[in-house]
Amino acid sequence: MILRRSLNLLPVLLLCSSALPQDGEVTMDDDTTFDLFDISGITRKTLGAKQFRGQDTDNPAYRFIRFDHLPSVSAPVLKQMLLQIQNNEGFLFVASMRQDRGSRGTLIALEGANGQRQFEIVSNGRANTLDLVYWVDGSQNVVSFEDVDLSDSQWKNITLHVHGENANLFVGCSLIDSFILDEPFYEHLQAEDSRMFVAKGSIRENHFRGLLQNVRFMFDTSVDDVLRNKGCEVTKPDDANVVVSESTDMEDVSPSTAITTNFIGQKTEKLGADMCERSCEELSTMFQELKGLRVVVGNLIDGLQKVTEENTVMKDALGKMKNSKEKHMCWQDGRLFEDKEDWVVDSCTTCTCQDSKIVCHQITCPPVACASPSFIDGECCPVCLCK
Repeated sequence: MILRRSLNLLPVLLLCSSALPQDGEVTMDDDTTFDLFDISGITRKTLGAKQFRGQDTDNPAYRFIRFDHLPSVSAPVLKQMLLQIQNNEGFLFVASMRQDRGSRGTLIALEGANGQRQFEIVSNGRANTLDLVYWVDGSQNVVSFEDVDLSDSQWKNITLHVHGENANLFVGCSLIDSFILDEPFYEHLQAEDSRMFVAKGSIRENHFRGLLQNVRFMFDTSVDDVLRNKGCEVTKPDDANVVVSESTDMEDVSPSTAITTNFIGQKTEKLGADMCERSCEELSTMFQELKGLRVVVGNLIDGLQKVTEENTVMKDALGKMKNSKEKHMCWQDGRLFEDKEDWVVDSCTTCTCQDSKIVCHQITCPPVACASPSFIDGECCPVCLCK
C-alpha cells in the first residue's frame, strides 16, 4: 500500500522538480523591475565590491575596486530583460550615485560575444555630461545630456526614460533635457552570448569611481510614479506621464547621414515649424548638425591634447630609461615611478613599485561605532562625526 502511494506521487515530484531553477540559474517572477545588483549576484561578499550605507538606508550601496572580478547579469534574466525592452519599445533606467569628483565612469554596459559594446550609459564628469551610447551596424551613436552636474561627490538620483525615438533625462526632480534619437537602437540589442555589467567600462579609465545604489531597469511604470516615489511634486502630469508600455506619437525627424560617430542633438521642442517655410526648417536642421559637430570637434581637441601630453611624458621617460640605474622603475597611467615609490590610485587603493612590478593594496576599513557613519570626500572609510 505504501509502495503504491509512493508510485502515485512520483509524477508529481518529477513535475515539481522540473519547474525548479537549476543550480546557479537566476529567474525573475516580477518582470517589471530588474535590480542590477540582484540579477548580477552582487553582494557584500563579492570580490572587488565594498558595501556601504547609502542614501537609501533600506538597500546596500557599493563601491567597486576590482572590476575584473565583477559578475555579469544572469544570462536567462538578461534575455528576459532585453525582451521586455523590445516589447515595450524602451525602458526606464534609474540609479542613485555619488560619483568621485571630475571622474568619468560607466553606469551600465551591454557587450556582445566578441567584447564589442552594444549599448552603455556613461557619466562623463570631465565634460559634465551623461552619455547614452549605442552601436548600430558598426556605427557609434552618442546622445550627450549636458550640464548634468553628477560628478561632484554628492548623492544624485537619475531617471533616464527611453521610449520609441524619445530620450528624456531627469536628475532629481528636474528634467535636464530631451532628445530625439536617430533610430530605436533597442531593436538591435542581442542577448545571445552577450553580457551586461554594472560600473565596468570598456577600458580602465571608464570604470565607475564612486558609490552606486538602486541601479534598476523598470517597465510598465510611468515617469510620474518614479518621480513621486522620490518625493518629487509633479505639476504637469499630462506632459510627463508617459508609460513605457504604451505607444505614443513621435515627431517625424529625418536622420542625418550616418558617420562613424553620430552626436545626436535634435531637441523635441518645436522650432517654430508653424511659422517657418521649408528653408527655415533646413536652417534649423543645419543648426542642429553644427551643434553636434561642435561637440565632435571639442572631443577631438581634448583627445589630441591628451595624446600630446602623453607623448611628451613618454619622451621624457624614454630619455630617463637610458640610464641603467633607472631600469627598475614602473610605468602606470602615463606616469613613471621610482623603484620603492608609493602612490595613491584612488581613495581606497595604494600602489608600490617593486623591482619594475606594480603591487597594489586595498584599504580595509575598520568597523564604526555609530549607526549612521559619514563619508568624507577623498576618504575611503566611513567615520563617525559628532552632531
